[in-house]
Amino acid sequence: MSLRRAALLTLMLLAGCAAEMPQQPLPGSGTVISTGAAAAGLAAERRSLTHIGLRDCNGYRLDVYAPARLTAASQSQGKIYLRASAYRAGGGIRVALPAGAARLQRRTGAGWQDLPLQAAGGAASASLSASGGVAATDIAQQLGQSSPLPAGQYRLWSGRFSGQRAGAASCSLSPLWQFTVE
Repeated sequence: MSLRRAALLTLMLLAGCAAEMPQQPLPGSGTVISTGAAAAGLAAERRSLTHIGLRDCNGYRLDVYAPARLTAASQSQGKIYLRASAYRAGGGIRVALPAGAARLQRRTGAGWQDLPLQAAGGAASASLSASGGVAATDIAQQLGQSSPLPAGQYRLWSGRFSGQRAGAASCSLSPLWQFTVE
C-alpha cells in the first residue's frame, strides 16, 4: 500500500468515514477476501440465497448464506458468504473461511452417496471492522470437484467458518448446505 493511501485511510478511520479496509485475495486460494466486494455481492444476490448457518458469538454474530439452486455457471462463479455483525462494542472481528468441504453427498435412488473431494487449497482469513462485515469463498473451491456437478440434489458439510475478536475465544460453525443443481 502506498504511503499516500495509508495516510488517507488513517485520516478516514480517525474521522469515522472508513469502516473497513478491503483486503486482497490470497494468491492461489480461490477465496475472496475483499470485504467490500463480498458485501456488494451479498447485497446483489441476497434474494437468491438461503441462510444456512447462524452462530451467536457473545458480542457478534456469524451468518452463512449460500444459493439453494446451482447451475454450471454458478458452480464456477458463485460465492458462499460469511457475514459478521457486531451487537456489542469490541474490537475488529477476524474471520476465517474454510479451504473446502468436509463431506459432499448426492441423492440417489438408494439414499445418499458420498462423492470424493479434491484436496483443497489453503484456508483464508480477513479482518473486518468492529461493526462487522462480509467475506466470501468460491463455491467451486468448496465443492472440491474437478468439473461441475450433474443435475440432482446434494448436501455439503462445510469446513469451519470462524470469527474471533482480540482477547476473546474463537467462535465457529460448520453448516450443512443442501442444494439442487439444475
